[in-house]
Amino acid sequence: MALNINGKIKVKTLQKTFKEEFGLTLRVYDGRSFADEDSTLASIRKGDSKGGEFAPKKNTTIGNLEDKIMDMFGIKTQVAGSDDSYLCKNGLTLKSALEEDEKKMLKKKNKATDKVETQENLESKENAPELSEATLLASEFTYYEEKVNIADVDTVEKLKTFLEEFIEMANSMSYACIIANEIETFDIEENGENIGYKINSTGSVFDTIDEDEILFIYSYTYKIADYHGMLNANEKVVFNTKKINGMEVVNSCGSITQNGNKLAMEPEDASGGSDISIGIMLGNGAKFLDYALAAMDKYELAEKIIELYKPTSKYDDYENEMKISLNSIDSYSLAEILNDTFDVDINELEYDLERDELVKWYKKPEVHKVIVEYLKNFIDKLIQKLNLPIEYPNLEEIIGDDFVVDQCASIIFSITLPKKLPQDILDAICLSLSGEFNNYFEAYFENDDYDTVKQGYEKGEYDTGWFEYECDGYIVS
Repeated sequence: MALNINGKIKVKTLQKTFKEEFGLTLRVYDGRSFADEDSTLASIRKGDSKGGEFAPKKNTTIGNLEDKIMDMFGIKTQVAGSDDSYLCKNGLTLKSALEEDEKKMLKKKNKATDKVETQENLESKENAPELSEATLLASEFTYYEEKVNIADVDTVEKLKTFLEEFIEMANSMSYACIIANEIETFDIEENGENIGYKINSTGSVFDTIDEDEILFIYSYTYKIADYHGMLNANEKVVFNTKKINGMEVVNSCGSITQNGNKLAMEPEDASGGSDISIGIMLGNGAKFLDYALAAMDKYELAEKIIELYKPTSKYDDYENEMKISLNSIDSYSLAEILNDTFDVDINELEYDLERDELVKWYKKPEVHKVIVEYLKNFIDKLIQKLNLPIEYPNLEEIIGDDFVVDQCASIIFSITLPKKLPQDILDAICLSLSGEFNNYFEAYFENDDYDTVKQGYEKGEYDTGWFEYECDGYIVS
């Protein structure tokens, strides 16, 4: 149950729920003394405080939480560790403060264990398996997130001020994660022996976003990062990951386990860094992760983001057609899917069969079914990102009985948007889609001047999305 702080809540209920929600201790004061746990916040409220209610989140900073309670109720509070033995730093979020607390508690537990270690423990250590130093090379994703109410950032000036504070916080509070589905090597340093591992996906990186909220995401990637750690070479390693934009990411300390025990993989070096990106996710499900911070100043960035969730009224009632051309629906792009489905090597099939026989094979209902599912997956993702009431295209009609997979094949379909969207929004949607869809595609749509533009998209090295077109990312056709 989420914590909602208001004047009716009792001190003891607030502290209990806070501990359950965030794992930390909330000290509540009445003047210079601790507040009576049976008192409500309203009954100990001081001065001209305005009252009200709010629900802190895991990305709320300690300082902001304490200031908010003081502003609303005139009550002093302090966030302490889980055992109430120290105060948490004001600059930490509740989430990062808990992570720091877990490290402190682990150290304290280890110290206590060392002091009372018995002969039995010593013998157990002597019989423990020998640990080896392991090296892991993988891509790395670094991010910081903060969720705010849209009403708090609904003008360029307010958003610019927020972005300055957000970026400053992100520079010191970002999380570096291993991209587990982009591991290049994972082996024992001494002999190069490979280490077995599996990926256990546990959901999405980001929490659910309400309709009136907006989630800001600061992120960048490294093409390759070098990690080292001690582990048992004979036991499989489990990466407990979370998904973002097609990546399965895992924190290098605490979310990697072996035989149920946590492993710490310490970063040593990284190279091939991308530009810093500022992205947003909206409560309606739309997400845009494509604004390179280096490409614009804070004021320009604020203007661009405002356009995404507060489009001007001139677009409200204007229907617009968007045409998509999937240009790489060929035997090579579908080879992996068809191979998995039919257990056949596509290249060998094309080599062994005559042209007429190959055409017949590609026209099999089972093959068409695979292609329809492939296309459905793409359209589902597109419609989800557009988040508009769109009539679903007729896939069987689009494919047709005469469709043949070959190196020149392409699939073209159109969807009608119930209102005209700004070109920045459509481009951002396609850019985001390019990060999840591995094949090259083109989109045709009207720009803000009502000219038709054509833009190519393909998942690039850093998911930039653009394929070959110039002129501010667009080409007029």
